[in-house]
Amino acid sequence: MIRSTSLLDLVNTMDLELRGAACGMTTDSTLIHLADRVDDGRLPDPRASAGEQLDLLVTGHFIRQTRTGSGGPRWSVREPATEEESTMAHLRLVWVLSGHGWADCTVSDDRAEVEVTVSYVTAGPEELLTAVARLVVGETECRAQFEAEPTAFRWVFYREDTNVWIRLLELADGRDHDNRGTEIWSTQQTIDLVARTVIRCFDEIVREYGESTYRGKWGEHFPRTELEALRAAWREHRGDWATFSTPSEL
Repeated sequence: MIRSTSLLDLVNTMDLELRGAACGMTTDSTLIHLADRVDDGRLPDPRASAGEQLDLLVTGHFIRQTRTGSGGPRWSVREPATEEESTMAHLRLVWVLSGHGWADCTVSDDRAEVEVTVSYVTAGPEELLTAVARLVVGETECRAQFEAEPTAFRWVFYREDTNVWIRLLELADGRDHDNRGTEIWSTQQTIDLVARTVIRCFDEIVREYGESTYRGKWGEHFPRTELEALRAAWREHRGDWATFSTPSEL
C-alpha cells in the first residue's frame, strides 16, 4: 500500500518501471489508497521535488540499470547484503571481452549499475585511463568515449578538490555535443577511489586474459602504457589526499 499525495509528483513525472521498483512495487501492483499525510519520516516531504523524493525512497537500496545501446533501461532494486555494504564507499568497474572487437563494460556505485557495449574501433580503454590520469594530476574536466557503432557512450569527469563527479552519457552519434546526450548513470566519488577503481579494473583484465589473449580477442594491444602512467600519477599524488582517504597499494 502506498500512501501520501507526495507521491503524485512521481506518478506524473517519473518512469513507470523505475518508480515501481523504487517503491518496492511489481508491475502488477496498484495504488490502493492515497492520503494527505502520514507520520513524518515514513515518506518524503510533499514539498520536496520528484527527484529528491525518489532519492529518499531508494535510500538503503541498490538500483540496477542495464543499457546496451538499444531498447530501454532495465531496473531492479535490492536490499544491501550487509549493514557495512549500505554505508561503505562503493565504485566498481568491470570489463569483459564479449567477442572479437567487443566488450561489455559495467560500472556501479552504491545506488545504481549500468552496462554498456564497447567496440574496438576507437581507443576507448586508452581514453578512459588517460582521462583519469589527467584528473589525478589536477585537471578539472576530462572526457573519454566508448563507441558502440553507431551509439556512443561518453564519460564526463569534473573534479573539485578531492571530489570527482562522473556522468556517463549515451549519444546517438559520437560527434554530438554533451547536451544532446542522455545521462544513463552518474556518481560523485573521491579522486583516490576513482583512480584505484580504474587501475584495479585493468589489472584484473590483464590477470584474467593476459596481454596476448587480450590482443587476440580485443583486436588491439592491452593499454599498458596508459595504465602504468595512471598508476604512477596516482602513487605520486596520493599523499596529497592522505587527510581525506586511506589509499591502498596497487
